[in-house]
Order: sequence, then structure tokens, then C-alpha cells
Amino acid sequence: MDDSDSDNNKMMYDPETDKNVYNECFPQTTKKFYDMKRPENSSLTEIMEQTSITLKTMSKEINEINDQNRNLQDENNKLKEDCDNLYREKLSIERNFSRAKDYYESKIKDLELNDQIKKLL
Repeated sequence: MDDSDSDNNKMMYDPETDKNVYNECFPQTTKKFYDMKRPENSSLTEIMEQTSITLKTMSKEINEINDQNRNLQDENNKLKEDCDNLYREKLSIERNFSRAKDYYESKIKDLELNDQIKKLL
């Protein structure tokens, strides 16, 4: 394999792709922050303050998304547990039904045999 093949297989970081992925995943947040007006002719301090506010707001929104994600994961785990419990209960009911069916089929055969014996006597 020559060096050109090796270069083609390397992952290259593309900030534009990263930006597009973020925009697709968080369209409302992206729009909100792109719509904010940047002060023209502002001092570096004002720009830094605005950036700090923006970052705090984004951090808060990301934390809220993380909280929602944790809640959804908890709910999903509970649903999986409920599903597992229902499956075990279903298997238990099927086993009990099969046992009861076998028991009653055996009883019916016994009654039929007793009836045939009575008819012969």
C-alpha cells in the first residue's frame, strides 16, 4: 500500500462538517444563537461579555437536554424491566396452562376408561 492510500483513509477534521452536524442536531439552538446580533465596533470586553452570556445560555440548554436524556433513559429502563417481567409472566402462564391441560386430558382419559369398563361389566 502506498502513502496516498494511507492518506485517503485518515479521518480529517472538517470544521464545516462539524458545524453542519451541530446545526442539524440542534436547529433551534443554532438559529437562536446565529440570530443574535453581534455588536459592531464594540470593545473586546463587550464582545467577551456577550460571548460569556452566549456560552452560559448554551451550557444551560445542553444541561437541560442532558437532564431530559437521563429522564428518557430512566423511563426506557423501566419499560424494558416491565417488558421483561411481562415476558416472564407470560412464560409462567403458558407453563401453568400446559400443566392444567395435561392434567385435564389425563382425567378425561381416565373417565373414558372407567366409562368403558362400566359398559363392559
